[in-house]
Amino acid sequence: MSRPIPPPSPQPSEEETKLAVRWSLSLLFSFFLVFIGLSQCYHSDAKILDYGRTNSMEWNLHKAQTLNMKERRAHEDGQGKIVWLLGSSIIREGFDEKWINQQLAINRSEYRVIKIGTDRGNAGIISGFLKYLDIKKGDIVLHDVPPNSFKKDWIEYSAFEPYNLMLVLDKEDFWKLDEWTLADKLEQSSAVPAQFYANHDTYTKGLTRWFTYLSDGKKARIPRSKHYLLYRKIRLERYTTNPKHKSYIGENGLDFSTSQFNIQGLQRLNTLCEDKDTTLTLLHIPPRQEYLAKMMHQNALEEYQDYIANLEQELYIFPQQAEEDYYDLTHLNFRGRNKLSQHLIDWLQNPQKGEFPLVTWPIPEYNK
Repeated sequence: MSRPIPPPSPQPSEEETKLAVRWSLSLLFSFFLVFIGLSQCYHSDAKILDYGRTNSMEWNLHKAQTLNMKERRAHEDGQGKIVWLLGSSIIREGFDEKWINQQLAINRSEYRVIKIGTDRGNAGIISGFLKYLDIKKGDIVLHDVPPNSFKKDWIEYSAFEPYNLMLVLDKEDFWKLDEWTLADKLEQSSAVPAQFYANHDTYTKGLTRWFTYLSDGKKARIPRSKHYLLYRKIRLERYTTNPKHKSYIGENGLDFSTSQFNIQGLQRLNTLCEDKDTTLTLLHIPPRQEYLAKMMHQNALEEYQDYIANLEQELYIFPQQAEEDYYDLTHLNFRGRNKLSQHLIDWLQNPQKGEFPLVTWPIPEYNK
């Protein structure tokens, strides 16, 4: 026997359908308003971000955005000039900003120093800082160009998350990243509003920090920032000379083409400095001799020397420090920092080009 056909389910009336559509649209619109409102809390001045910053680029960017330039230019009757030390962690560890400014004040110099040195703060990253810096005519902009800034696949090597790059790059810059796939470029370019996606991770870490502390009945504390001298008191050396380490530069490990991330960054830096009526000046701060021998193939080292010798910008080579003046292969310790800080003061009075140091450490076979 065939089963009886059940009666059709009652269909909603036209009025009920219109009401359901209105409720759905209202709910969708409410979610949209909540998202837009929430995204406004993710701006760079949001206090909660102070509790979620975990890397040096975030802290240095915060420093750049909150500089009190009236105070910084208070010398010379408020018309003082600034030496901008902008670059990598080599800049951060190599110069004692506070001590240099004390000495410049004693010497009645027209200059004071502002240092922004961040992990992997090569030209591609640092160029994104200039929009926040009050650089004026008469200032000196110094930027270091270490060999590893020209590594192939630099973005992969630096391990920056896309949201970190959103903090410093503009949308059009994403399309110039040869290391990214089309899908990567489309994803980052369509991230709107940009501030929401750029600061989302930091904001979430800040909230998590608060919840964690409150669950223990405590008030959250802002973590120590990463834009000051981190190794002032550390004397122990910690480094690797393993040629399989990601920092090793092999025979064909450098890329000086116009599509390389930091080559593009140098061009942006140069253009931005010209727009601010200043000149970009480049620095080579020599690493440890052991680094030149063990962590760079000598062909790559020659390529690097040839490149920096023919740059359109002025380049100054600062002194090679003794091996014991580094705490690892590239970063100066407290002794090296004192010497290099004094050299900067002397250099401001009498700029000297300097000579690229010869490699005196024994070169292993794999680097010849």
